[in-house]
Amino acid sequence: MDQADYQMLISKKLSGELSSKESKQLQDWLTQSPENQALYHEMKRYWEQSRQPEPPFIPDVHQEWSKIKNRLGLDHLHSQSRRPESAVETFRSLLSGRKRLAVAALSLACIFMIAILLWKNEIGFSRYHRMVTGNGERKEITLDDGSQIRMNSGSVVQYAKSWKKKRHVILAGEAFFSVVPGELPFIVQTENAVTGVLGTKFNVRARGRQTRVVVKEGRVRFASRGKASGEVVLAASMMSQIEDHGLPRIPQETDVEATLGWLEKRLVFNETLLREVIAELIRFYDTDIRIEDPELSELTITASFSEMTVDAVLESICLAINAEYIHKKDCYYIVHRCQ
Repeated sequence: MDQADYQMLISKKLSGELSSKESKQLQDWLTQSPENQALYHEMKRYWEQSRQPEPPFIPDVHQEWSKIKNRLGLDHLHSQSRRPESAVETFRSLLSGRKRLAVAALSLACIFMIAILLWKNEIGFSRYHRMVTGNGERKEITLDDGSQIRMNSGSVVQYAKSWKKKRHVILAGEAFFSVVPGELPFIVQTENAVTGVLGTKFNVRARGRQTRVVVKEGRVRFASRGKASGEVVLAASMMSQIEDHGLPRIPQETDVEATLGWLEKRLVFNETLLREVIAELIRFYDTDIRIEDPELSELTITASFSEMTVDAVLESICLAINAEYIHKKDCYYIVHRCQ
């Protein structure tokens, strides 16, 4: 499926017409990259902001045609008086039943295409720089104040072109921040959370509906977006996370070196759902991996992998969950092991 197919799936989901099979296809696609998630949320925003158009006004044909005849003195032209009626009746038929739904669907598709064009081009007119990493790719950014951002695979970072009241960064995906101390607060914003610091080193991971912050040095403030209460303060070697738009969890100690293994190109999982593990492998190795049995998706994995091929990693994972993988046409399929 190409990008247009997934845009159609998003349209069907928003209109309540998505089948269970299509829902799974869309969910798998959303987990592949933050750009996919950003497109979905942008289309959803346009959907929610748009209003259902009022039905077109169709005047009373007989009354209006009679007015025209009276003004022009054409009361004797009875044979021609049906022409406007037939045209309007034809228009009415186009807006009735399934044809009306088809016209509405076509209009909605046009709105979405315009929205997509705006979404793709608005960054050029905005006050933010935008950096993207694809699967298997990492980047480092040095900001004007000397602060550094190390982006993990499958991530999007936007940062203000000029700072007045704060140093503002928007993140979808995962990145490690080394913030130079300064008078202006440094703010990292994700879909559901806000992290604020003055100078420190910390990691922010925003995947799906979860934002997790791990502090390596210094202290950070961590809060849910749009909520005045519930802010927590994290010190070094502490972690907290926010699910959906809830409040931050109570901070707890964590193994920073293990949690930030991606900085050293290591994969570390601690009781992580297999579907989340696979999503990370897809980003890390830039390859296609699919779980064929939904029951396997909910199994958890605790493991660490360093400098291993994707085949070796999948072999280890499958051994732990009594499964096996099949490699066909540039895609890996995880299935139950045959007895």
